[in-house]
Amino acid sequence: MTEAKNREHFAGANQIAKLVRTIVTLARRARLDYEGFRRVCAQVRKELGIRRPPRSRRLPRILSEADLPDVYCGIWGSLPGRVAAGGFENFNPSLSTELHFRLMMSRM
Repeated sequence: MTEAKNREHFAGANQIAKLVRTIVTLARRARLDYEGFRRVCAQVRKELGIRRPPRSRRLPRILSEADLPDVYCGIWGSLPGRVAAGGFENFNPSLSTELHFRLMMSRM
């Protein structure tokens, strides 16, 4: 990092530190508790027009066709009174997931 960039970085950090000290001093003078400080921050965000960024939405992990037999055998084997992989000797990956689930539940 060059000396000029280094100075800019620390100048920004120093400004933030000064701002934090000022806010701490004001909050102590006003004797704000957690809830009071939260309300003050909410009003400041409202005055500045600062909004929470939208939540990112994670997509569900979709299993491959090769993983489906392992999942069903694991579920089938974990049920009480069932032997691991029992009942899935004729597993057909071309069937839909819902159909496999219904088939598994009908064998219980």
